[in-house]
Amino acid sequence: MCTKAGIRPLTVGSRAGELRATTVQGRLLVSQLRAKTTSKPAKDLRQAATLIEALVERFPGAVEDALTAVPRSAVRHVRRAAAALTRHLPASAEAAWEALKSYT
Repeated sequence: MCTKAGIRPLTVGSRAGELRATTVQGRLLVSQLRAKTTSKPAKDLRQAATLIEALVERFPGAVEDALTAVPRSAVRHVRRAAAALTRHLPASAEAAWEALKSYT
């Protein structure tokens, strides 16, 4: 994360899984809010897919927890992003798809 004081890592102690899951939530949301005329939404989805795959392996339940904490106003955007992950998250990532089941 970039701040005025410089760059600081997103992983902090025991909250590492929670912070990374929040990053997944953000990537999914931002991918749907960006202008579709750039390549950035696809990049956001690729990053979210990579994070989801890693999180379900290292921090079971973190993705599900982050998705249940999505604000009501953002749910439709995250659902649309989760559906768009089919292009970026391989079908073989069964644990990741299981974590996303409530959104796809």
